[in-house]
Amino acid sequence: KRTMTVIEKNGYPDSVYMNAAKIFQGIHTEKSKDRMLVRYGSNLESPMLPFKDEHCRRASYELAFSALKYQDLLEEMLLDSGVYPCHSIVDELTSLLVVMLYDLQGRKFEAWKIFDEEEHVAEVQEVGHYLYRYMTKLAAALARCRIKHDALSIEYFVPETIWRQEQR
Repeated sequence: KRTMTVIEKNGYPDSVYMNAAKIFQGIHTEKSKDRMLVRYGSNLESPMLPFKDEHCRRASYELAFSALKYQDLLEEMLLDSGVYPCHSIVDELTSLLVVMLYDLQGRKFEAWKIFDEEEHVAEVQEVGHYLYRYMTKLAAALARCRIKHDALSIEYFVPETIWRQEQR
């Protein structure tokens, strides 16, 4: 019998976040040394967690590529809110921080649901608690970014080349 993971609007299982972070780590846009304010570390040696099913695989890739689309906005939010740099979270977990921040803002900064049947990953729990502590500052940073750029929603932050590709 095949089981299907239910992905709800109030979060994903820890394995989806971890795999999305690994995917994002490999595809994120590297900035030049003089413009690099957010450091992602080099966590390429750790393997991805096995996907439970096709839905988890799709959710991981969708989450990673969505975070990539809004990478500049998410980094600006982290810096503007004072959440980054963080001494308790190592650079290798910055990809996880960005991916989980994208998901958090997409859910209007509502708390994550705890998946009881899922094995918990310590790094995901740590980053989740960290983001939860600074939720108000992150929401305020997003609002400031939107006001600064005169954007009605975050879709206005998608680079024009990517926006054209999506329209096609």
